[in-house]
Amino acid sequence: MSDPRIENARQLMAAGKLDEAMGVLKAALKDDPANADVKALLVEIQERLMLQLQIDEKMKRVHLLLKEGFKENAQTLLEEILKIDGQNREASELLQQLKTGGEAPAKPPEAPAPPAESPPAAGVDSEELPFGPPQPFDDSQAFPEGGPKLDESEPSPPSQRRLRWRSPLSR
Repeated sequence: MSDPRIENARQLMAAGKLDEAMGVLKAALKDDPANADVKALLVEIQERLMLQLQIDEKMKRVHLLLKEGFKENAQTLLEEILKIDGQNREASELLQQLKTGGEAPAKPPEAPAPPAESPPAAGVDSEELPFGPPQPFDDSQAFPEGGPKLDESEPSPPSQRRLRWRSPLSR
């Protein structure tokens, strides 16, 4: 017989209550550590949370692009967001404003408060889970020491300059 907590977790997921669903599933995993359905749903929640983090980061970039006046780039990024999440209302509205020539807000709206962490299920150690909590992507380490450098060995017009990566190890 199927665990009723799995159906409860599915309903919570459908309602967008991912943190609550994760708490229910962690408790179910404690009782039955080999339950493949529970593990699969936990992985699905993890993927959804990671996707939401990616969308949030892209929306921050959209607002920065709009603030700096790069409307075409912002429009392209909004289209990418809608390919990932076709139901994203903010991206849809901003894209519509840009396409109709309306002024899109240059400032991002106030960030909503982060969702409250679900309390860990009693007796469930995070070591037992197939993954850890989602982590925001930190691109500050993507290009150490200021990033790619312009190749200025040959003079060329700015439109033809190329970026060349100089490894910090080659110095």
